[in-house]
Amino acid sequence: MTSLADDPRFANLKEPRRIWTVSAIYGDREKLANIHEEIARNFKPGDRVVYFGNYTGGDADGSAAHSAVQTIDDLLGFRKYLLAQEGVQCGDIVYLRGVQEELWQKLLQLQFARDPSGVFEWMLEHGIAQTLCDYGGSIEETRRVCREGILSLTKWTNMLRQNLRRHPGHSEFMAALRRAAFTTGDTPLLFVHAGIDPDKPLAQQQDSFWWKGKAFGNIHTAYDPFLYVIRGYDPQAQGVKVNGVTMTLDGATADADNLPITCGLLSGHGELLDVMTV
Repeated sequence: MTSLADDPRFANLKEPRRIWTVSAIYGDREKLANIHEEIARNFKPGDRVVYFGNYTGGDADGSAAHSAVQTIDDLLGFRKYLLAQEGVQCGDIVYLRGVQEELWQKLLQLQFARDPSGVFEWMLEHGIAQTLCDYGGSIEETRRVCREGILSLTKWTNMLRQNLRRHPGHSEFMAALRRAAFTTGDTPLLFVHAGIDPDKPLAQQQDSFWWKGKAFGNIHTAYDPFLYVIRGYDPQAQGVKVNGVTMTLDGATADADNLPITCGLLSGHGELLDVMTV
């Protein structure tokens, strides 16, 4: 645990009083506002907040209710609100990198892909369209520059980076995303986006946090040294699940009409105290 405390990829939550968790958001500002209201009413010094990632993403439907840019503005605004409370510190609020944020980083490096067109179509299948369009790109433009080659792609990715920087705090937000978070003490907890490879130590997980989600339900023994591994995004949408060594705090189900946001409240020792899904 000592070496993890010095690894900037992971957030050390130390020994919190309670932990508020927020599942995948997908740019749904109205539901996020309801979650933030619940946290604001009940947050106390000593608590932590862990956002599990997938802040943006989805189909580019032009809806003002689903906005990548405004969702991140909302997250940054709520962070300022919490930090204004007595006793709250910067490290008490943690943002994990989700699949959508990983796709965004790969999109900004698209000129280095062997098959840019194929990679971009794969990204579209995984929900990058909304984020792309909200930051000033378009699907057809991206397809065109993929066909034109590395020079056009480099100019295009530089344009996206400039558009990101035009929104105060957004570049810093993306750069500060953590791969996982953990608590210390007698009952340490591990928080991840979607999954882990239980056969590898935390420092060697690489992209397992995003792409090992389907195997998460097969973990039946504790991932040493942690009491629980807790995630906030289930790619199979099976709803909230708790067993002896893992928790899935994502209320999305395959038969749901829309994607809910789930707020879980845990004690510092890993007891699930409450779950709110909106």
